[in-house]
Amino acid sequence: MTLRGSRRGAHRLLTDAHTTPEPLQQAAELLRQGEFEAASKQLASFLQEHPGSADAWVLFSYSLEDPV
Repeated sequence: MTLRGSRRGAHRLLTDAHTTPEPLQQAAELLRQGEFEAASKQLASFLQEHPGSADAWVLFSYSLEDPV
């Protein structure tokens, strides 16, 4: 299995578009579209500059393959 069924819920994590950084909104949209690799790259870049962003880490987890 390579895709997590729960990935579709990623957009629900970002509840306030007014306070959520644009790169995270874009990554959530990529996840909704099934563009997991693109979302992963964007989130990895964001996390380089914002390693304390819990929202970014959670979204990043949705972009990864399930090892099982």
